[in-house]
Amino acid sequence: MVYNHVKEGIYMYSNEQVNNVSKYLKNKFLNGGINSIELVTTLMAMYRAEKLSEDDVVKIIVDVYMGNIKSAIKALHKTSILISDEDIDQILHNLEKKRPAPPEK
Repeated sequence: MVYNHVKEGIYMYSNEQVNNVSKYLKNKFLNGGINSIELVTTLMAMYRAEKLSEDDVVKIIVDVYMGNIKSAIKALHKTSILISDEDIDQILHNLEKKRPAPPEK
């Protein structure tokens, strides 16, 4: 599997994985399984966890909104009003504490 980027042992998702995330989130969104705030929050958490690049986030959100840039921007603004950067940072921090240590080589 080819990864987009490696940083300090953190692997960003490969193009194939990004495409799978995009398809999954699009399906969930279109079927009412997640709303716009949950979609954006998910993408921001993946970006903050260095699994997605900014370009990946843009690609996914444009795909989910089927090219409707105006609706994608509206979703980003709506989410930014409700969820702060600090909230996302705190969630990621708490998740990192729960992550099991990698096996020793």
